[in-house]
Amino acid sequence: MTRTKTAFAIAFFVALSAHAQNKTVREELPAAARTSWDNARELFDAQNWAAAKAEYEHAYEVSHNPRVLFNVAVCEKNLGHYIKASAAFRKELAEAAHKVPAREVTEIRSVLGTLEPLISTLVVTSNEPGATLTIDKEQQPGLTPFTAPIAIDVGVHTLRLTKTGFNDAVLENLSVVSGTPAQANFTMQPLERRGHARIDVSGPARAALYVDGRDVGNSPFDGELLEGTHVVEARADDYVVSRQTITVKYRENVALVISLAPKRHEGVLRIMAAPAGAIIEVDGRRVGSTEWQGPLESKSGHTVLVKKDGFYTFTQEVVLDDDQERTIPVTLNAEKTWIWWVLGTAAVIGAGVAAGIVLSQNHGDPIPGTLAAGSGWGTTGFRLHF
Repeated sequence: MTRTKTAFAIAFFVALSAHAQNKTVREELPAAARTSWDNARELFDAQNWAAAKAEYEHAYEVSHNPRVLFNVAVCEKNLGHYIKASAAFRKELAEAAHKVPAREVTEIRSVLGTLEPLISTLVVTSNEPGATLTIDKEQQPGLTPFTAPIAIDVGVHTLRLTKTGFNDAVLENLSVVSGTPAQANFTMQPLERRGHARIDVSGPARAALYVDGRDVGNSPFDGELLEGTHVVEARADDYVVSRQTITVKYRENVALVISLAPKRHEGVLRIMAAPAGAIIEVDGRRVGSTEWQGPLESKSGHTVLVKKDGFYTFTQEVVLDDDQERTIPVTLNAEKTWIWWVLGTAAVIGAGVAAGIVLSQNHGDPIPGTLAAGSGWGTTGFRLHF
């Protein structure tokens, strides 16, 4: 046993021994607390400091006798909890100014002096405010950033910084020595790395915004997005949909302005007419001849008319989609009255030619007839006379 442990063991047994003019601590305890006191004594002898401390704490809770805290403090010291040991001793002094024997008070003050070198300080820094610190699984009061150094026992410790939405930051095997403040620097990483984005739309008074296909409301958007590249889409009535990408970096600000162009509610129509010189009209207005091309309002009907003297007039209703380009070839047909006049003339000329042929034909061999005998036209045939 080391010199320090020997001193505390002596102090422990002094606390147990009876003073000539005072009762022992056990004698001062009610029956309900003595069982825990006796159990603690056996556990202490077995050097089971943690279990012994628990039993002594129970005896104190039942009896409220401050002298029990002396033994609680001794167990804390043996566990390497020098801060807690010091706190227990000071609590005993505060609660029992006239109940603790003078010799015991002197003893406590002496022990407190030996504990002071075993308590150091810890300076904690973190990139993330509002985080909770635990030392050896015991949560410390306050949140980052800490305004003052934290008291810490001399020894080797494991520190952990936690915050909702972030991965725990852990520092293991931090060695704390007497007389030298310890330093712990933490860098916390979020579970989701995000940056700040501002997205505006120029053109319409308001536009619907979508980020990676997710509706984020009307423009402007001002909020956080996950780190990485995102596809931003802006939509507004009577405007062409626009898609752009935005790259967000962790804890950085980025801005994007999307310009929307008004939709062109028109298409392009081209008329190619034959024969040459045919007049082209659109919606009752002459626009050219033979060939014409121009823009027309989309989504509504337009009347196309192509005409030329001596030909049938061509008429067609046309509807164009937005930005559609359409070509209509038109070949006019000649009017039928002219055709029949030509055909009639040809028929008259043909008949005259035929008659001329007959009239100019000389008498020759008789033409066989089909009349029956006795008709008065001969019995074996006949000859036509003109």
